[in-house]
Amino acid sequence: MKVTLALYQKIQVEELLKRADELSPLQKEVTLVLGFKEVSRFFNFTKEECLDFARELKKRDYTVMLQWDILMTEEVFGSVFYGLKAQGLFDHSHSGSEIFDGLRVQDPGLLYALKEIDYQGELHFIAENGNHNLRGLKSWHRVWPQKIKRIVVSPQLPAKTIREYAEVLGEELNLELEVLGLGPILLFYTPRKLVSPLYGGENDNYFVQGTSEESPHKGFPIIENAHGTFMLNTKDQFIFDELASTQRELAKVAHLHWRLDPICGLGKQNFVELLLLLANGSSTFDEVKEAYGRSVTKGFFRVNKTDVLFKKLKNHRLQERDDSFVGEVVDVKKKKHIGVWIKSKSGLKTGDTLKLLSPEGREKVVIIERMTNGESTPISKATKGQIAFIPPVGGISVKTMVYLS
Repeated sequence: MKVTLALYQKIQVEELLKRADELSPLQKEVTLVLGFKEVSRFFNFTKEECLDFARELKKRDYTVMLQWDILMTEEVFGSVFYGLKAQGLFDHSHSGSEIFDGLRVQDPGLLYALKEIDYQGELHFIAENGNHNLRGLKSWHRVWPQKIKRIVVSPQLPAKTIREYAEVLGEELNLELEVLGLGPILLFYTPRKLVSPLYGGENDNYFVQGTSEESPHKGFPIIENAHGTFMLNTKDQFIFDELASTQRELAKVAHLHWRLDPICGLGKQNFVELLLLLANGSSTFDEVKEAYGRSVTKGFFRVNKTDVLFKKLKNHRLQERDDSFVGEVVDVKKKKHIGVWIKSKSGLKTGDTLKLLSPEGREKVVIIERMTNGESTPISKATKGQIAFIPPVGGISVKTMVYLS
């Protein structure tokens, strides 16, 4: 299995160097990614630190790529790009600059700028934010087919589509595909700083958690740094156990690379253990997932159901309203609770008998014996606009309509 590993912390680089002998059989299968603050979203290294780390890793015969994934205004981009060019960072004939085997870029403007100066390194184009189809991916490759060796695709692609794209692009264009195997899923980004005004703006970096005002969901990691504000999904993607069980053949596809992107976790020891598990073809990753310290999900890897909502929007079961209507289910936690958003003036109280009508047509009748609010405090009544949590009911999903029976 071919793996791409992003190194965000000094201790991770040091651990990789420390266990170089143990990891030496993997060197040809692993691509390392580094970055520095000026051009990278989440890497906190200075340029000098990044270059020093790259030199040390290159001594161990690793492939090392520099990631430039920040989008800049034209004025800022020109200043940074030509400043780094003057320092010889893009000139492979310049002494010491060849420590990077190539660049990973997200900004098409940077791609064209590198083409203008005839950059000689390898290029990986990051297309995670769009182009979910073969035609779009091929069009980016055509920008510079001699240099673009890999495309990083969206984590929204399911396994079936990933395999199709990897086989077609690999055979036709000798183009590699990279998929997020472990790491956070970006939900939202803005160049504005949304967190620091709340704390007086004293620091350059903030890591906080956000809560939705429209649903009971909470714990969204929010990172603010010099480049803006990033909100991540509450669960990180982890699909290696799926690759070891139901998708074994996908793990063997020659042109596929799986990325470890431990922005929020996976310390110095754990990512090495995960590399060794992947190299040994392990089928269990429970200890690594537990040590990771964050909840994980397979995201869209099994199947992408984002279009299911359109059918539900036209579902007559979701549109019927009468005097007995109470509200709708907005949260379901298996074996824990069901969250009901109260929309009727009469509200909901313990002792009420409810009829739950799911979008699929399933009907359940329950008596409310107990009820809590969003802080898990027992309540006897919930009024319009509140979300009440009742005991779990099997076969009930989000968007289920709730009526008094």
